[in-house]
Amino acid sequence: KVTLCNKYAFDFYKASQDAMEKGIYVLDYVAPEDRDAVVQNMRRNAELRRPGFGSYTVLRSDGVRIPVNIYTSPILEGGRCVGFRGIVVDMSEFVRASDELKAYAAKIGSIFTSTPIGIGMAVNRVLLEVNDSFCQLCGYSRKELIGKDSVMLYDSKAEYDRVSEKVKLSFSGKPVMMDAIWRRKDGKLIDVLINVTAIDSSKPENG
Repeated sequence: KVTLCNKYAFDFYKASQDAMEKGIYVLDYVAPEDRDAVVQNMRRNAELRRPGFGSYTVLRSDGVRIPVNIYTSPILEGGRCVGFRGIVVDMSEFVRASDELKAYAAKIGSIFTSTPIGIGMAVNRVLLEVNDSFCQLCGYSRKELIGKDSVMLYDSKAEYDRVSEKVKLSFSGKPVMMDAIWRRKDGKLIDVLINVTAIDSSKPENG
């Protein structure tokens, strides 16, 4: 049973002082699917007499569901837990931002995998990621490329070094475009147009 809460809690849960006087119980404001977890965590924290933490969905009096983090601390009397003090943190904005980020990442991932243009990511010329079009272009599988120095793609070390010098120009913050000669896995020489953009021009080590 809730015995004390501040004005923010009343506003957050859309509860009233009258409801408090009649009796408000913690589980009344917890989504049904999370009630067992709340009970189990409270019992465990009471037995261990230690602070607790949990992520749950609360159910306001108007039916709105809100994701929250709840931090609790046991109230001890004579070494026995007689109740809890709790802090509830609204995680709505965090969850919304996280969902938007996941959606954006999925969209970028879709573009990366489906575009007909070969795309790769490298740090210090070592390949960290490539898409299917990149593999089709050079004839190597993703497994053969990831973690390997891109020198394997060039017809000669001299050509590799020439491109390396131009790649350094991308750290000025502007994209760099250059022609190059690659040698496919099957030995065929191909002319390629490379466009290099630094992820963070101030930190070349990021690729």
